[in-house]
Amino acid sequence: MLSRARKNPNYDGICFHAQQYAEKYLKARRCEVGIPFAKIHDLAALLEQVLVVEPFWGICRQDLAFLTDFSVKDDGHQRRVRKNYFATGIESMKFYADDAPCRS
Repeated sequence: MLSRARKNPNYDGICFHAQQYAEKYLKARRCEVGIPFAKIHDLAALLEQVLVVEPFWGICRQDLAFLTDFSVKDDGHQRRVRKNYFATGIESMKFYADDAPCRS
């Protein structure tokens, strides 16, 4: 099974999970400070509401806008991902996993 994954990587799934990671991160911070949110997958819109308490997170705007494309759409479909998009999605996710600006 591992050799099959190496030959045919699931770029769609990886980029989807990168988007989900960022979405949950933003929503958790909003919950922590008591900012309500609706059912939304637009990371840039979520960011705008978090900027009130985390103004330095504005540097993430471009990455979040990019990752938003990988969310599940209202019709239940995901975007098909080419390899070059995968690399950009992984770099965006690494920022949140390793170097995300944290509150002091």
